Amino acid sequence: MEGAMPRLKDQDRAGAADRAVRAYLGGPGKKDKPTEYRQELQQLPSRILASGLGQTLAFYASKTGSKSPETSGDIHAIIGGEVARFLTQGKVTTTVGLLNEIMAGDTGHYCRRTREALAFAEWLTRYAAALIEKPKK
Repeated sequence: MEGAMPRLKDQDRAGAADRAVRAYLGGPGKKDKPTEYRQELQQLPSRILASGLGQTLAFYASKTGSKSPETSGDIHAIIGGEVARFLTQGKVTTTVGLLNEIMAGDTGHYCRRTREALAFAEWLTRYAAALIEKPKK
């Protein structure tokens, strides 16, 4: 074989989702809410589909304000930060930052970000389901 095959976007999404969920589970002081994290991630794709990316980010921002995902430990800030980091390749790290970034762009930019966020959200949901035990009833 002469060279490595190029990576698929879906491979990048899957890898980023795996790292994000594992980072949450391994982060300091965050292991006490894995069930809540899993449930929030399960709702993320439907929130984006029902309300759009901007409304979903605004909802998360209303829950967290401008808290840093790294220091706050707030699940909404963490999820918003994960989406922001993935969509911007690490240039933006907060929910409010991503909201500002998508609002500054045109309609095409917003639609691309929405599609990419939805695809990433599906991977986050899958990894959370695989790595976090379902709550016992």
